[in-house]
Amino acid sequence: MNTKNHKSSHSAEESEFTPLRSPADIAAYTIHALGYWPENSIVVLGISDGGVGPCMRADLIDLEEREHMQSYISHLMEMMPEFDEQGHRFETFFTLYFGETSTEEARKIQAGESWQPHLELIQQDAQSVARIQPWAESSFTAAREHNVHLVESFYVSTYTRWRLDNPDELMFFDGMVDEIVMSPHYAQMIAHGSSVAHASQDNLPTPAWDVLATSRPDDKDQWLSDANFWFTSYRATITAPHSSYAQNYSQQKTAEFTLWNHYIQRIMESCETDEFGSAASGTWADQLRDALAPESAGFLASTLTTMGTGQLVLALACADLETVVGALAELDELDDTEKTARGQVLFPVAERKTLESASFSDDAALPAHSLDTIAGYLMGTSPTAPHWERLEALDLLLDLVSYSAESGCLGRIYIMQAWIHWLKGRTSAACAVLEHSKQYREETEFIAFEEAINRNFIPLWCQDSRQTWRGTYLQIPNFYPPRKS
Repeated sequence: MNTKNHKSSHSAEESEFTPLRSPADIAAYTIHALGYWPENSIVVLGISDGGVGPCMRADLIDLEEREHMQSYISHLMEMMPEFDEQGHRFETFFTLYFGETSTEEARKIQAGESWQPHLELIQQDAQSVARIQPWAESSFTAAREHNVHLVESFYVSTYTRWRLDNPDELMFFDGMVDEIVMSPHYAQMIAHGSSVAHASQDNLPTPAWDVLATSRPDDKDQWLSDANFWFTSYRATITAPHSSYAQNYSQQKTAEFTLWNHYIQRIMESCETDEFGSAASGTWADQLRDALAPESAGFLASTLTTMGTGQLVLALACADLETVVGALAELDELDDTEKTARGQVLFPVAERKTLESASFSDDAALPAHSLDTIAGYLMGTSPTAPHWERLEALDLLLDLVSYSAESGCLGRIYIMQAWIHWLKGRTSAACAVLEHSKQYREETEFIAFEEAINRNFIPLWCQDSRQTWRGTYLQIPNFYPPRKS
C-alpha cells in the first residue's frame, strides 16, 4: 500500500500540477505513487473531494470463482483508509489491473521508446483481456457492497490499455500504453523529481534528504573516512575474543539507546526548525555532520550487533526512551541467569555528558508492559500509530551512519529502513529494501515484520485516516471523469 495522500483542489489555478483528465493520467498517477510499473497486479485507488490517493496494490492471483474475486477486492477496499486528512470520505474508486509489464518490449515503451506495434501484438493483448474481464466486473460488485462508487476499471497490458465503465458490458480498447508515459502528469512528476522503476525489486526508494550533499567536499570525505575508522575500531572491540562488551546487558544497551535517542531528537528538531539552512545547497547536510561526530556515528552503527538491538532502536523511535528502558527491565526479570554487577560501559568519551544527563536510577518509574507496547508498534497491531516525526528522524540518522558501517551491521540498517517503510504502509518499498539488504547480511536472523509481509498484513493504523502516514503532499486536481454540467 502507498499511503501518500496527494491533496487536490477543484480549481486548477490553485495547483502547480496539470489536473488528471484521462485514464492515462490516472494510470500515470498510480505508477508514480507506487514508484514502479506493477506486473500482474490489481491496484485500488481512492479519491475524495479533498484528494487523490491513496492506492493499494496486490498480486493478481489465479481465481476461478467470481465470488472469490469479489472477496479479494473487498478485502483490499476494507484495508483502505476511510477518510482523507481533511475528513472527506473516500467514496470514489478506480481499479487498475496490470498485466505483462516487465517484458523487454514493455520496458522500451516505459522508457519512452514509442512505436506502433503490429496487429499481431495488439491481438495478443486483446486475448489477455478475457482474464481481466471477470475481475473488472467483480470490482463493481465489491464497490456496491461497500457503498462506494467505482467509476471505472482499467487494464494496462504490454502495448494496449482497456477500460470498463459498465459491468454488464465488455472491456473496450482505450489506447496505447505509451500514452501513459506521454501524459502531462507523468512528465510533471518526473520534472518534480519522481522516478519510476521497471519492477518492484528495482524500486529502491530515494531518501527524502541527501545526507551526502555538501558545500565542503573535503570535510565530507574526511568525516566519512573517520566514521568508518571508528566503526571498525568499535566493532573490533565488541567482537574480540573474551570481550567485556555488554557484560551488564541492560546497562550497556541503555547507554547506547540514550545516544540513539539524543540524535533522533537532534535531527527531528533540526528538520522542524530548518536551523541547518538549505538542504539543496548542501549546507544542511554539512552542519548535520558537524553535529554528529564521526566517532559517535561509527559507534552507533557498531552497536547494531543483532536484530534484537535493531528492533529496540526502532521501538525507540516509535515510542520513547523510557519505554525501551522499561523493556530492558522486563527482559531482565525474564532472565534467570545471575545478574552481572554494573560496571564500565563502552561509550564515546565525548558523549559522556549526553549519557549523564539521561541516566536512569535503579528505582526510576518506568512504563508498565513495555514489551507489549513495543510488539504492538513493530507488528502493526497497536491502536496508536508510531511517532512519525521520530521515525523520519531515525530513517535519516540510519542513512547517515550507514556510510560508516560494513556488512552485518549495514545489513541490519537496511532491514530497519525496510521496516520503517512497512510501518508507513509502503510494502512495495519495504520488500525492495529488504531484498537489497540480503547482500550485506552475514548471518540468518529472524525478521518479524517479514512474516507479516508474507501474510499480506499491513499495520492497523494504515486504515485509520487520523493516524496513517501521509507522506509528501502535492496539489493534484482530479477532473476525471469530466463532470456533467
